[in-house]
Amino acid sequence: MRPLARTALGAAIAASVALPACGDEDTPSSAEAGRPSKSEFIAQADGLCTQAGERYDAAIAGLPPFEAIVAEDVSLRTMREVARMAPRIAAVEGDLERDLRALEPPAGIEPRWERALATLGARAAAAEEIAAAAEAGDRGRYLVAFGRFDREGSKSSAALRGYGFKVCARG
Repeated sequence: MRPLARTALGAAIAASVALPACGDEDTPSSAEAGRPSKSEFIAQADGLCTQAGERYDAAIAGLPPFEAIVAEDVSLRTMREVARMAPRIAAVEGDLERDLRALEPPAGIEPRWERALATLGARAAAAEEIAAAAEAGDRGRYLVAFGRFDREGSKSSAALRGYGFKVCARG
């Protein structure tokens, strides 16, 4: 996987759906409530993250190395290339949020899950800001937006790993 995909996608998608660590076992109350078990839920979410990862990789194909994209002296040409890609990344984030919201989480984690999903919207907004700043040739605004995109993507991968996610927790 390319450095941008590994750094941005893994952290991005992982953090985008981050949950604080919860119990290690499937709880009978989850099954009794007609909700998926923890392992079923993780499998469903990780499947969606796999699909999003494939779309993300396709969106960033052909971009310069990650280090060049976020360099303090990033070229206007590189910024324009990123500007063309950024709306696709925003769409991946938005689609993943929609798809993950359609899942029914195990009982008891809904408020945490909702907060976690909000990071996807924040990443989509940051990707749109990256595109706008790049199109305007505003290096400072571009780098700030990229920093926000990256921070949103790296907030919670450890928590996801602690909860048991595999694909969504790649960082």
